[in-house]
Amino acid sequence: MVLLLLGRFAGSAQNVNLVAAYDCANRNSMDSARLFLFKAMTDSTTRKDAQAWYIKGFIYKELYKKYEKDNKLSPLRDTSIISLFLSIKLDSVTKTNIEDCKKTAKYLAVTYYNDAASGMDSLHYTLSIHDYARYKEIMKKVAPTTNFNSSDVMFYLKLGDVYSYLYFHASPGKENMYLDSAKRAYNMVLAIDPNQVSANFNLAILYYNKATNIINRMDYDADIMKLNAAQDSSVNLMKMSLPYMLKTYDLDNCKKDALKGLEGIYYLLHDTQKFEEFQQKLQLIESHQGNSPCK
Repeated sequence: MVLLLLGRFAGSAQNVNLVAAYDCANRNSMDSARLFLFKAMTDSTTRKDAQAWYIKGFIYKELYKKYEKDNKLSPLRDTSIISLFLSIKLDSVTKTNIEDCKKTAKYLAVTYYNDAASGMDSLHYTLSIHDYARYKEIMKKVAPTTNFNSSDVMFYLKLGDVYSYLYFHASPGKENMYLDSAKRAYNMVLAIDPNQVSANFNLAILYYNKATNIINRMDYDADIMKLNAAQDSSVNLMKMSLPYMLKTYDLDNCKKDALKGLEGIYYLLHDTQKFEEFQQKLQLIESHQGNSPCK
């Protein structure tokens, strides 16, 4: 890429180091450009020059691509973004390089988004949260009309999956923290798209599995009050699971896992009629194997 100032560089020509940095950047000699730029920025006048900060943003973006594109904590990328926005701020009157700064910032915003997506797992999810927030922060500044609904749905659905995994593998005392985080993530998806199948089903499963865990851990030698309390908790959780499981079934009546979930919920709730209804629906789908009658 060529650093273009469209003939507007004359205002900075008095600083020979900045001119040298600009020339090196246009020859793709970014390491040399950085050295000249460092010298140029020691001058107080240059530090007030919007074009100087634009040049710095461009150079550090190229250095990021060369040295740190796989570093999700890249200082070069952060420096580039800071420089570009400082250029925009200083250029608010003449607006000489604002569009060029925005284009470069958009490119870097996408790298934050890609890092957020690729790093979303149970070990690095906190960094993904940071990167996704950074992506949105930059885009709101350079493209205020950006609609984030689609990316929010994908991001928070995956984040909910990570929190769900952590919940089911949590050490004692941390389960509820991860459970609450998973519910928040899935509810953020449903706030955007109430008909998102996976978010509805995964919320249903969170409540469903917590209820079954309570049942499986019940000590039947315990006193009657503890047994009743455990049973009440599991029933309440199944009732919380039910609307999400029904919604999932309404959205995809061929989803066998939703049918199994409804079968289990109604069994625990002692609703024999509904239990048998969904048991029969499940058996019908399974009996047709690949040729499902619900399509």
